[in-house]
Amino acid sequence: MTPVDSLLIARDRPTLVPTRTLRGMAARSWAGPSVTAVAVAAGAGAAQLGVGYGLGIVTWLPADAADGRVPWLASLAWVVWIAATSTGLGSVIAHTLSGRGAADGLDGFLLGAWRATLVLAAAIGALIVVPLVAVPARAAETPENFAPEWTAAGYAVLGVIVGIAVAAAALTARAIAANLVVSTGYLWVLAVVAVIDSLREGDERVLAQLAIWEFNGGPQVRGYYVPGVLLMLVAAAAIGFAAAWRAGRRGDSRVGVAMSGATGPLLVAAAYLLAAPQFAGEDTVNVQQWSAAMFAPYAVLAGLAGSVLVAAIGPPLTEAEKAEKAERAAERRAAQQAAQEARRRAAEEEQEAKRAREAAQTQPAPLAEQRTDDDLADWPSTLEEPSTVSTAKGTAPVRDPDDGLDEDAYAPARAYRSGSGSATDSSAYASDTVEAEEASPTSPDRAVGRAEPKTPLWPGPDGEDPKPPRPRRR
Repeated sequence: MTPVDSLLIARDRPTLVPTRTLRGMAARSWAGPSVTAVAVAAGAGAAQLGVGYGLGIVTWLPADAADGRVPWLASLAWVVWIAATSTGLGSVIAHTLSGRGAADGLDGFLLGAWRATLVLAAAIGALIVVPLVAVPARAAETPENFAPEWTAAGYAVLGVIVGIAVAAAALTARAIAANLVVSTGYLWVLAVVAVIDSLREGDERVLAQLAIWEFNGGPQVRGYYVPGVLLMLVAAAAIGFAAAWRAGRRGDSRVGVAMSGATGPLLVAAAYLLAAPQFAGEDTVNVQQWSAAMFAPYAVLAGLAGSVLVAAIGPPLTEAEKAEKAERAAERRAAQQAAQEARRRAAEEEQEAKRAREAAQTQPAPLAEQRTDDDLADWPSTLEEPSTVSTAKGTAPVRDPDDGLDEDAYAPARAYRSGSGSATDSSAYASDTVEAEEASPTSPDRAVGRAEPKTPLWPGPDGEDPKPPRPRRR
């Protein structure tokens, strides 16, 4: 086996095939879908123009027509639409019939080249619209437009260019391709219904505008036909939702699904923008035409709303995803219950702390803190430390001489008796006390030789009751 050989897997045994043979087979496999794209696009363009010419939807009125401006603009819009949709349909149908894609080993550069080949082939096929509209358009010659056939041909080429962009997007996302097919079918059904309604009403000239239908004599608000506008918006949203539903539930790319709703309305908006760029100031502007051209951009938003809703819904859940979702829901519930329990415990602890603070505030203060202004009630037993008083000798504080006395060193009750014998008893008690103090060998007064006697704490000889100095509060 040489390096130029390749291995193909047959149904029964492997077979060696030269590389040049493989390249020839690949070229032939790409040629078939390309021819299919050309044929489908050309057939779609010719078929749509045939229906348009047959029903009077696309018409080129002669120069002497009184209101030839309205059918002229309507026909140009239909030409852009037919050329664009023919290109898109040719590439999408060829790609679908070939059955090729990433599953066949096409990825990266090869996949891009494959799609580009189909799109260019479909564009070539859609160019058949150019001669099919240019030749009949010669009847619409006017002083303002002396070459209407070239104008119509130019609009057909613009439609093909728009169709190339739409076809490339349609080959990327199946939802966009579905929207293109459904939108094309809906607009042609609407045009046929509008023609039938005009024939039933007995109108002299049948005129079907692109994407709008004047089905009754409904109200007009500021020059806009309200029923036709509502029909355009509702249809765009419904088609955007319905065309994207299958791809969205299949699990395709959500970006493609969300953007698919703008495909059909975007082609309508491009057709009106290119065909009638100067509606303002026109005296023969049709109300349907004006309403459709002004509300075509809003129809794009309506279509996007429908497809975005499908993308938000997403594909159905598998059994594993359902189990995982249920597990996550159980974990969230457990976490919520734990958080509620923690908050409940925190609230209980806060209530207990609050009750404890309230109980501490209502409890009476200790006896050591219940001090009154009258400190003499238990003076001097309440004095824990030596106090200072002022004497007559000066203003400097000195130590209270009674600080060292014991609690039982005070005079007995007889020293405080009143009456006739109070002075005698007091003097006797005082003399006894003084003698006892003089006889005491350990008296501090004798040791230091103090000149002045100690001032007694009991009443004086005249019955007076001198108050002891009030200690200063610390």
